[in-house]
Amino acid sequence: MRQYFTLSFFAFLFIFSQCTSLEYYVEKNKPDAAFRHASRKLNQEKIKTKHLQLLEYGFNISNERDIDRINKLKEKESLSNWKGIHSLNREVLFRHNKIEPYLPLESIEGYRPYFKFYPAKKWEEESFWKVTELYLKEIRNNLLLGTKGKRLKARYANSLIDQLMNNHGYAGKEMDELIDSTLVFGTAYFGLNFFTNSNFREEGEIVRKLLRYNYFFKKDKWRVIEINPDEDMDYDFIVDVEIYDTFVSEDISSSCRRYEKEIEVGKKEIKDTAGNVTYEPIFETVKAEVTTYTLTKDAGIRANITVYSPKDNRIILDKGILGTDSFCEKYCTMSGDSRATSISCSGFCPSFPSDRVMINNSVRPLSKAVLRNLKRIDVLE
Repeated sequence: MRQYFTLSFFAFLFIFSQCTSLEYYVEKNKPDAAFRHASRKLNQEKIKTKHLQLLEYGFNISNERDIDRINKLKEKESLSNWKGIHSLNREVLFRHNKIEPYLPLESIEGYRPYFKFYPAKKWEEESFWKVTELYLKEIRNNLLLGTKGKRLKARYANSLIDQLMNNHGYAGKEMDELIDSTLVFGTAYFGLNFFTNSNFREEGEIVRKLLRYNYFFKKDKWRVIEINPDEDMDYDFIVDVEIYDTFVSEDISSSCRRYEKEIEVGKKEIKDTAGNVTYEPIFETVKAEVTTYTLTKDAGIRANITVYSPKDNRIILDKGILGTDSFCEKYCTMSGDSRATSISCSGFCPSFPSDRVMINNSVRPLSKAVLRNLKRIDVLE
């Protein structure tokens, strides 16, 4: 074990020394890794030559490679290419800023490295504004299509604004106006009608309650649902919800279970032949019967939802929906000896809620069913 530990330790030292040598990074073609490793030594008062050689190699070769990539990306002017150029310029600037405070550098053995500097700060600023310019151009082009009815293009413009502000870091004064415009032109508008063809007063009340639940149909980011739509408004979708039926059903079911248990009811005296007295328990079998009653009641509203595009009268959705309410309570009664079981029965029978209350409770779930269906519908382009 001791010999194995010694060999492992020297193997580790050999690998570590290889990883810190210039030859290792050159052979592995890893100038960035060489720069990162060597730059951690810059805060030392005395720097060894091998570390400055690593720093020199990593700095110069990494910059040359990045500049070569930048020149190739400049062959095609596109937003994606310039985002890549800006990212590379930031890497070059980072290396410059990392070593500049420590210049001039000299190792304890007297070695002075050569660093080729570029106008990295100027390049980084130029690429920042070029990327900003291309972002704004792309945003405005997509927003223009949005003003012509291409709502998904306006939404894409909104996502580009998010990238420009949060990823790229630009927050010009025009951004608020652009954001508002993308929301206006990217939003789909729904006109929602609730009605009934029935003469029953109850179904008419349901419609009135649905109309009062406006807070269910609030605007989300890309969807506005307006109840009782304006006939002069140009909606993307018209939604008709017809209330045509209500239902109520109730049921009482029961189940019976028998219990049996031996309990001690006393003791009897027993004398042996020597006159000694002992006591033995007296057991009795007691029985009980527990009947459990389950009361269930269901109520609901049946409706049909139809969604169509007013521009071409194309039906997008036509299906039945439900709003329901349920009630369930249990109680039990006991006959026989209650000592046979630990179950406690009050014998009190609960009452069913009224039909009217349960129908009213079904209105809110019906509103949610409408919303669930509308959230699956969006503009297509």
